[in-house]
Amino acid sequence: MSGWWASKLNPKGLSQGDILRILLSGSPKGPAPGVFLRPQQARGGREGYIHDDWATDGNGVGLYLSSGKRVPCLVISNSCDLDKPRDNKLRVLVAPMAPLSSLDEKNRENVRQQGSKRLFPLLGIPEMADHYTDLRSISVIGGDLFGDGDRVASMNEAGLRNLNAFLVYFFTRFEIPTGDFKPEL
Repeated sequence: MSGWWASKLNPKGLSQGDILRILLSGSPKGPAPGVFLRPQQARGGREGYIHDDWATDGNGVGLYLSSGKRVPCLVISNSCDLDKPRDNKLRVLVAPMAPLSSLDEKNRENVRQQGSKRLFPLLGIPEMADHYTDLRSISVIGGDLFGDGDRVASMNEAGLRNLNAFLVYFFTRFEIPTGDFKPEL
């Protein structure tokens, strides 16, 4: 698994299997149906927000409170979707990562051996400790939340084959041999 990493970043730019340094990853804050916000000028002329009913801008987008962490993330989106954004808006599926050392030894070994149906191992990442990602936490982020300098590592063909086989298994519970995938590098 430490052999899953390319010797340098993919020169084509952001790609499936890239590691992004630190991103916001989280989810809406409850109670249901959520805590909605409306911009309102605060004291001293600063921008502020107040709790309010759901209100949107002209595009149907509203503001809500969320909670999360700043963590490294694995790019899940297929590379073809990343180099051809629609509406000039890049949307990227990412999975937040956590240090493998945060798991107890039994679970660490299970993840290392790809024995978990939801926890994907990320071992031997250049210049990082071993990590894993919980695929139940996949979320979408806008391309404006990170830059090219946030890319830490890119997967090689072996890594992408394993990632794709694991994603198929995670979503369908069908086992696909890793050799059946022809990743775009």
